[in-house]
Amino acid sequence: MLKVLSENSYQATLAEIDLGQIGATKKASILWEDGVARSSYVKVYQPEERCRKLCNEAIGFILGNSLGLLQPTQAALMPIPEFIKSEFDSISDIYSESQVWAWVTTECGDSLKAQFRVKSNPLPHEQEKNNIFLYECLNFLAKKEGLPPIIAFDDYIGNNDRNIGNLVIDLDGSIGIIDHGEVLGRIDWLKYLTYLHDDEYFNNVLLEIVDDFSPSKFQIRGASVLASKEHTLAFKNSKDNLEYWLRVLLQLSKKDTLFQEKCLARLLKYLSVRSLESSESFAQRIGLVA
Repeated sequence: MLKVLSENSYQATLAEIDLGQIGATKKASILWEDGVARSSYVKVYQPEERCRKLCNEAIGFILGNSLGLLQPTQAALMPIPEFIKSEFDSISDIYSESQVWAWVTTECGDSLKAQFRVKSNPLPHEQEKNNIFLYECLNFLAKKEGLPPIIAFDDYIGNNDRNIGNLVIDLDGSIGIIDHGEVLGRIDWLKYLTYLHDDEYFNNVLLEIVDDFSPSKFQIRGASVLASKEHTLAFKNSKDNLEYWLRVLLQLSKKDTLFQEKCLARLLKYLSVRSLESSESFAQRIGLVA
């Protein structure tokens, strides 16, 4: 269940995570509603993308939770407190008078990228070793159980941003997911709402990895088709929750109410229509049947 935490929930920064120009993330000790301080991730997006990406995060978390996918057990919105704003000074409006809202999630395993010591920008002398680490990581990933529901889920929510940095592995070796900020095909639907097409599908990164590294590519495709049959019920069970939180988050857009309602209706229709796609259509599209 998505929650709202007070700014007093931020206890201390534990580490900084590099997000580049799109925002800032800290690993921090966060006090949750049950009174327990947990190692969590606090992500703040730049103002021009904050509303859209918070909506995307909420969509991914709520639907992923409904499908029973391994992901952070708790997620929340939290205003950044004054005492910690200097640590988020890369955010252009961090010192504005209005509240700056962060996306907060509990820790959920370690990213595959970190586990296999893969660097995003290796130095020239590190390139060869980094390529070996990357190959080992992808080879490991392609042979893991539990990929089909994630493959189907990424297809459903238009996630063509899947990478080894937002795939995690927990203590028992299960693969989970984090970071839904770029779902819906990375389309800036707040600016270009008409670009959001129900029947537009995108590269499925996990499926491409399976094709390159797994000897069981057809079995994984078959299991992905079976997993996709859960989407209709997942959306039905999540619709009210999605509608509530999207309506709340769209207020951050500072657009007029009529436009907010138009966005809300379009997002819900997009997710509803895609949840109803037939398994035969999905199977054909991913090459399981001719």
